[in-house]
Amino acid sequence: ELTAHVKAVLARAGASRSTPTERARLIGFIGSRGGMGLTTLAVNVAVGLTRGGDDVILADLTPGKGSLGLMLGFTNPTGLTTLLKKRQDEITARAVEGQLVAHGSGIRLLLSSYAPSDTHLIEATAQVEAVVRQLAGMCKVLMLDLGAGLPEAIKRVAGRCDQLVLATEPNRIVVAQTEAFLSDLEALGVGQARVDLVLMNRTRSSLQLTVGQIEQKLNRKVMGVISPAPELAYQAAEAGAPMVVLQPDSMTADQF
Repeated sequence: ELTAHVKAVLARAGASRSTPTERARLIGFIGSRGGMGLTTLAVNVAVGLTRGGDDVILADLTPGKGSLGLMLGFTNPTGLTTLLKKRQDEITARAVEGQLVAHGSGIRLLLSSYAPSDTHLIEATAQVEAVVRQLAGMCKVLMLDLGAGLPEAIKRVAGRCDQLVLATEPNRIVVAQTEAFLSDLEALGVGQARVDLVLMNRTRSSLQLTVGQIEQKLNRKVMGVISPAPELAYQAAEAGAPMVVLQPDSMTADQF
């Protein structure tokens, strides 16, 4: 009888925690293509906000492609994978909280695996949305690494973000892809006011497009520019620490 009573209480508690009141500001980081340093951008901004006093969770929503965990020294990042394999009604606040990990920089993380066999889990749209709903009740600022592209789950999450940070590069091909990506976002109802462009400079070249040329082509302002810092990026990866932690007084940290 006691066991049955405890189970009933736990079931009621789980149900009450499964639909939290959303209070977090949702900021999504997204790229028109992969390989632009989007995760580096997201984690450094997130750590910067955390060190500024904000209550931040950063979630990597790229199952099977996760690099955030490896970047920060976690060898077996499986939190999101574990959650997406559950039924939607099993994704309670307690279940999500149990998959969060803490980093020495003070930030809380939900990490994705990097096993290619997990890539299909992004198709679990209802579960992805449930995870985001739960996370939004656990912090003041929820930052989401949405990766590149717009699968159905990412479309829905992007549509709910208060702000989308869209990464681009200063070359003709990527700018053309970014223009098409912006068009798709507008078709989803994500207007210009919610999308901010960040220019990721990974190499020094006189052949790259200027900020002015990019703004003219895309008909919108560039919010920020990240200068090339290959040595600092390498050192950060080796140390398992964000660049803003490794060199907090650097120009790169200021840009983030």
